[in-house]
Parts: sequence; C-alpha cells; structure tokens
Amino acid sequence: MKNFQLFVFILLVSFSCKEKENDTTPIIKKYVAERNINTADQGAIYKKRYEYNSENQISRTTEETFRQNGELASTEEYYDIQFTSDNKIKSYKRKVDYATSNSFDINEFVTYSYDNLTVFETMTDDNKEVVYTIVYKLNQDLTPKTEVYHDFDGNFRYRKEFTWEGTNLILTKTFYPDTDGFFLGMESQHTYDDKVNPVHNPISIFPSSNNIISATNIYHEAQFGQYSTLKVTREYTYDEDNYPIQYTETRLSENEPQVEVFSGEYSYYDN
Repeated sequence: MKNFQLFVFILLVSFSCKEKENDTTPIIKKYVAERNINTADQGAIYKKRYEYNSENQISRTTEETFRQNGELASTEEYYDIQFTSDNKIKSYKRKVDYATSNSFDINEFVTYSYDNLTVFETMTDDNKEVVYTIVYKLNQDLTPKTEVYHDFDGNFRYRKEFTWEGTNLILTKTFYPDTDGFFLGMESQHTYDDKVNPVHNPISIFPSSNNIISATNIYHEAQFGQYSTLKVTREYTYDEDNYPIQYTETRLSENEPQVEVFSGEYSYYDN
C-alpha cells in the first residue's frame, strides 16, 4: 500500500498540460539534473536523473528505487524521446530492470497521435503487440478533460475526469467498470504554490505549471486502499530565482495512524 501511495503521488507531481498559445506558464530557465526522495530511517528511496537535447527538451530520464536495506530495487528509463515540430511529445521508449531475478523486466514503445481535441496514446511491446491504448479528450484550452484506458484486448479498464484551474490540475476522478456500468474508485485533490515547477516538461504530456503543496487521495473502494484517505502536504525551500531546491513531505493515512515524513531535493544544471 505504501509503495502504491508513493507511486500515485509521484505521478501526480508529474502530471501536466501542454503549452497553449496564450499560456502564462513561467518560462523555464533552469533545468533539473536530479530529484531525490529520502526518509529519515532509510535514506534514499528514489532518485531520478534528467538529460536534455540541444533544444532543451527532455531526452532521457533514469529513475532508481531502493529497498529499506538500501539495495537497488529497480531502474526505470525513458529514452529515445521524440517530439513533433510544434514541441508535442511524439514517442518514447520505456525500460524497467528489476534487481530481483523473479521479476519480469519491461520494454515498451509509446507513440502519440493528435486529432484536434483528441490525443491517442498507444503502447506496444518488444513484439510490436499493442499493450494498451489511451484516448484523451481535451478542453478548448487544450487541458485534458477525460482519459479512457483500454487493454490489449480492447477491454475498458478505467476512465478519468480532470478539473483544471488555469494550467494546474486540481481534481482527478477515476472510474472503473462493474456490472452496472462504472463506479468511482478514487479521487485526488491538489493545491499548488505560485512558483516554477522545474519538471513542467516531463514525459507526461500534461504537466502542471506550479508545485503541489497538498494532495488528498480518497480511495472509495477496498481494493484501492480500504475506503481510506491519504493526505499529503509539502513545504518547499526555494532558491533566489523561486525554483524549489528542497522540500519536506508529510503523509497521513486513515488506516495507518503513523505519520510518514519524506524529504526531497532538486539539483540543476549550470546554465
């Protein structure tokens, strides 16, 4: 459960919106080299490194996760990242290597196609077989309105509904199928600071412009967290240019009364 919660929050931090014609998103002048997450008793549990091409677009990310004993658990890479002429994500490759021999490694190829207010995401495996397809429906300001996921057999797996405040994602509702149609399984609420999000241009095609300072994940079904609520808050330290350099993250779950505290760090490339 803890690993799932961490995965969900990391994903939320990365989620974002594409650049718009009249967008007031701050122009990024600094580029993240590495982002780390640590705990007081375990030390590093997550490290992510960023590489850029000559156009200052992300060309590769390498993410490492660690076990409680400090041993490497997995390495995940996004690489060979391609963009369209108007700076939209076109495709990338994803590779996951697990340290344990009984885990299956992952190799995937993801492509995007665009049709007015619809975005299609398709993942294929090493054998060029379709693993899944995702269809995003966009609002007129090009922020995503819905996301629908189908597996390799074409079966509907979930639908997400998004609410935006400017270029920040403030609410996500996730619905899952059942015999009567679908049900609300989880929702995530977020608030933001007014500072630059240094990973505004990640692999995700929809990143938020600012940094999350609080998130509330509500799990409405037992399979997603025993009808619980996870509350996350972050306090940042910024540099002289209002870029985050450190933060303290606190998590409290209804089903786990012990408060969990994490610390994070950003390092940047020299301009």
